[in-house]
Amino acid sequence: MREKSYRFTLWYLLWIIAVVIVILFYLFINIGQQRPAHNESGNEYNGEIEVIDFEYWVSIQTDMWWRYAYRLQLRNNTDRDTSVKAEIRYLDSGGAVIDSTTTNILTVPAGKEKRFTGHSLISVPGAREVTDAEVALRKNKR
Repeated sequence: MREKSYRFTLWYLLWIIAVVIVILFYLFINIGQQRPAHNESGNEYNGEIEVIDFEYWVSIQTDMWWRYAYRLQLRNNTDRDTSVKAEIRYLDSGGAVIDSTTTNILTVPAGKEKRFTGHSLISVPGAREVTDAEVALRKNKR
């Protein structure tokens, strides 16, 4: 009888370990995944400032909010330093804006590229619906 009890306990323990491994694999695949997003949308600069790269990903998830981190790389195609603000819009699958954030002033030196990072906190349940994001550059009004 005792050997049967050990086999049952061992089988139960192995089943729990397998479930934990599957959950960890799922989290590894899905959390922190970087997703490319739309490049510029509504750029007021007509090629003077160019979005070279934009990516976003979920960096922290809680029951109340998700933190979306982003990285934005801009190129200044002019011979003078240029300052802009970027509006980051988070969209659902239908293209509706779930949330947005506007950066502080971003200054790109003349003829150079510069990378900026930041994050946005989006409340649940809207955060779960984000499937895409886009960037719109706006002139810095002094």
